Amino acid sequence: MGFLSEMDQGYKISGHSGGPALADFVRFDDRKETFIVLTNQRSFYPYLAIIYGPGLKNPELPLN
Repeated sequence: MGFLSEMDQGYKISGHSGGPALADFVRFDDRKETFIVLTNQRSFYPYLAIIYGPGLKNPELPLN
């Protein structure tokens, strides 16, 4: 996955998955907030959303 720009939960977001590496960033354009995640634990993302993104729903993770 490369650069993305889409609507999610009513917010315009843009970002980059970091490819096969271990870094992701997501920008909530309307809220002027950017989150950079440096972890190899994808299951950690929902916790970040709950703590740092008030009003965001806990996303469902794909089953691996």
